[in-house]
Amino acid sequence: MFFTEIEMCHRFIKFVVPNHITNWRKYLNEYMIEIQEEESGINFHQLQEDQDIVEEIDNVQRLLKASSENKTSFTIMIICNPKKNNPPLLKSEKQQVYENKKEIVIGSQVILTKTQILENKHFLAMSNWMLKFQEKFENYFEKLNYYELRPFNYY
Repeated sequence: MFFTEIEMCHRFIKFVVPNHITNWRKYLNEYMIEIQEEESGINFHQLQEDQDIVEEIDNVQRLLKASSENKTSFTIMIICNPKKNNPPLLKSEKQQVYENKKEIVIGSQVILTKTQILENKHFLAMSNWMLKFQEKFENYFEKLNYYELRPFNYY
């Protein structure tokens, strides 16, 4: 999770679909309809097939193979205005203290575990999109990863 000087949440779900999994797009569309009903602030989403991606961590680059003969990698981007949800997602009343907080060019980076999210009602409300995707697709898709650029005041 990245906390930045933006007004909307930019959420990304990366996953790999084995070729033997069929009809998954139908279920993905159902997921998107479901979370849009729960979060009325969602105003855009897009599914994209990934090409080869180069990841850089601590100045070390590695090639992430996006697709192969038996699998294809995808990314869903979801843009959400937390103020327009009904009820609105509330800003944090106080800043959280994170042991693993790291300052990067676009803001603060924090990596949260599922346990940390489930134990904090604010994080739980802000992360339902991710938990629901995990619940619906963890047995079908591989290498599920979640990223979010979140406004700083929703710390």
